[in-house]
Amino acid sequence: MPDSIPGYIGQSVPRREDKRLLRGEGLFVADIQIPNMLHVAIARSQLPHARIKDIDLSKALSAEGVELAISGEDILEHLPPISGMQLTTPPGYQERVDTDIQIPDQPLIPHEKVRFVGEPYALVVAKNRYLAEDAIEFISTNFDPLPPVATTDDALDRNAPLLHENLGRNVAAILHTKKGQGAEALKTAPHRLKRRF
Repeated sequence: MPDSIPGYIGQSVPRREDKRLLRGEGLFVADIQIPNMLHVAIARSQLPHARIKDIDLSKALSAEGVELAISGEDILEHLPPISGMQLTTPPGYQERVDTDIQIPDQPLIPHEKVRFVGEPYALVVAKNRYLAEDAIEFISTNFDPLPPVATTDDALDRNAPLLHENLGRNVAAILHTKKGQGAEALKTAPHRLKRRF
């Protein structure tokens, strides 16, 4: 680029938003207020892996300002899980690569088990954010803790607990391809590098 043409690379770009933000005039999604607007708070698992035995929403439903409290079981009555196998591999790819793909269906909110810390298991809709968050504390749960699967190595261990029992394994996809004489090339290569990623 000629020296006479100004550019942004290597230059300080003046900020235009600072004055507005420093004066407290910034507008964020949380600042938007619409008449009769409701707010959602989400109850999240504090366990890394657990079977959901029972979720009692009755106290949350009777809390001040609460319009709705639902669990994954309630949502399942109206919305089925999102299919994990909604993808198809292109025909050319299928001819070159052996695939064994098992992607689990994803419920909008889990109803059988939670699989990570922070996974939602219920939600509360209330007249304001604070009432919704307060009502979350009234949800009574009965979780059966299961051994966590914290790392890839843990997941691949033969004795690892299954995150999705219906799949029979903790591996979502196995892909195998062969092109050329890879094994022969490795045998005769002057240098080989082995790393774990």
